[in-house]
Amino acid sequence: MATLIPKTSLLFLSLAALFALPTTSLAQTYRDFLIVRNREEPHRSLLQIRAGYRAVDSEGENLNTGLVNDAAVDGFILYHSSEVTAKQDWTLDIYAGLDGIYLGLKDDLSYGKKAQTRLELFGRPKAFYREGFYQKGKYVTTGQYEGRDYGLRITSAQELDKGIILDLGAFGRSNEFDRNTQTRPDFIIPDDYYGYGASIAIEQNNVKLDRNLGLPQAGVLMTVMVEYELINSKKQWGTPAYRTELPDGFYRADARVEFYVPNAKSGVWEILADLGYYDSEDRVTSYHAEHMQGYIWGDGTLGYRMSLGESFVFKPFAQLQYTKILDQNGVTSSEEFFWGGGINMALVFSQNMALVLEYSYVDNPSRDHASLSDDFYGEHQLFFGMDVSFGSGYRR
Repeated sequence: MATLIPKTSLLFLSLAALFALPTTSLAQTYRDFLIVRNREEPHRSLLQIRAGYRAVDSEGENLNTGLVNDAAVDGFILYHSSEVTAKQDWTLDIYAGLDGIYLGLKDDLSYGKKAQTRLELFGRPKAFYREGFYQKGKYVTTGQYEGRDYGLRITSAQELDKGIILDLGAFGRSNEFDRNTQTRPDFIIPDDYYGYGASIAIEQNNVKLDRNLGLPQAGVLMTVMVEYELINSKKQWGTPAYRTELPDGFYRADARVEFYVPNAKSGVWEILADLGYYDSEDRVTSYHAEHMQGYIWGDGTLGYRMSLGESFVFKPFAQLQYTKILDQNGVTSSEEFFWGGGINMALVFSQNMALVLEYSYVDNPSRDHASLSDDFYGEHQLFFGMDVSFGSGYRR
């Protein structure tokens, strides 16, 4: 069940915390691990635990479609180590959060290697799907359901130049789906299916980290991953107005872009963006609730991060979203833009502990959900919690 929040409480809590707290580092996510191949890490070994409270606040309530104020416990556990073998030439990454679980083992390129082998196990024990269309800037849901997916990927990468790699891989993935309390009676959910395919990724990464805080200080990270997947789904599904089978095969492309430009002694300009480009018939991927709904989409921020010594980090930012999405009948498409902004802060008590606040508003209500019990969402989003981390062996 949703935890109902008074209309002004989320904004009030955010503003109150604004005067009591400070900013946060760039937290990694399940999507980040699946796409980015070699993110720069400040430590050779790191254990990070984030735990707190996430809330969403909608400006118009509709229980049937998920426009409901909601709050839930949120967080993740992350373990990174480049010391899993005696020669310290392999890197292990483990991530477990509400958005998914990931385990990756790869060659460590920091020892001058030019080739990299990688094994990845990943999955989402629970995920929401939110099919619909935009009408006068508002998202109208036509079919909501939930599911789970698990996969395995093996890749081989080659360093083309310093900081640039080409990664080729093969993968397999299973998808299962269920109705829930938000599924409309006339909506038929997809059948469970298996898929396999090939992936290619290219990445440029020359990001430099601030040694004291471990935050990006300068440089560029750009990763583009393209997949082609063959599946065995055979069932027609969807609404009475838009009922189709999934194609036997389809492509998808995802990207992560980060620019860091230092300004003055303690300031850094940040441009961060996630992008997706999918086959319009890939309705499962296009309408996943953890990114913008649509078969072509982008979600980016422009922020200015300021550090006051090593104890306070503060970043206001502006946010822009774009999506190209099919209409109610799946015949034509519409394009939508959304604007917003927010603030990230972290009060760093020690090398091991920080108090974190993240607040954002976008005039697009169809954003990420707060909990795993219901797909409730809204324009306002807030996270408030603690980061506890233990790192050793600074990477040079």
